[in-house]
Amino acid sequence: MEKRKEKAVLPIAESWGNKEACLCIHGFGAAPGMYRPLQESIRSAGYDLYAPLLSGHGTKPADMRDATAEQWQQDCRETLEPLLACYEKLHLIGSSMGGALCTYLAASYGETGKIGKCLLMAPGYRLRNKGFYRLDYEKCRNTAFPLLQADAIPPELEEVTFLYDCMYVRSVGQLLRLGQLSESLIPQVKSPVWLLYAADDAVVDPQCCRDAAAAFSDLRECHMYEKGGHNLLLDSERADVLLRIEAFLRA
Repeated sequence: MEKRKEKAVLPIAESWGNKEACLCIHGFGAAPGMYRPLQESIRSAGYDLYAPLLSGHGTKPADMRDATAEQWQQDCRETLEPLLACYEKLHLIGSSMGGALCTYLAASYGETGKIGKCLLMAPGYRLRNKGFYRLDYEKCRNTAFPLLQADAIPPELEEVTFLYDCMYVRSVGQLLRLGQLSESLIPQVKSPVWLLYAADDAVVDPQCCRDAAAAFSDLRECHMYEKGGHNLLLDSERADVLLRIEAFLRA
């Protein structure tokens, strides 16, 4: 099991006195530190930065076993709602499960007029491995399995990267519930959307990203990487991903 890394797992709350902010939601089994490499880009683009630690994350997989999709939604709401009172606009960035949660937030709070643009990286609406849809999740709640990680974390990102190396099956059941809900809310998202995903993603079904691209009412960009995998901020296409994030921030 990977040792806890304080810089990787602590929530991020960086205020530089800007009128707008970015709320960044981490992925399944990951932690807020995945967004620390974007901190300077976000600051220089004129935004403050916030990234919560979701329930059950940043410690050990057993702590996720009893976490629910509703808790992850509540974690996001509890972070977002105070920010809506402080900022003129709140922009959403999410990877994997974080992308699904950003979809949920954009749909749920769009009527406030304060949700800005959304960047979704391999949003976790559906999993590629269809075997997960046939499991009895309560019966298998104590069963764990290895969790796919990036093949090689760049040395400069090791300090800020936290990934669980295994996961309990019950937690995947909650991920599926969240993904199904978030995908159903796509028609309610009125924010401009930037969507990035990989054709060879072994975790998220690329077809759900293609379907989402057709369903968002204001899709500004949809880019599919022929190479690379699920962890777009860590994998082989990382340099181009960062360029596209920079363009998103400046748009």
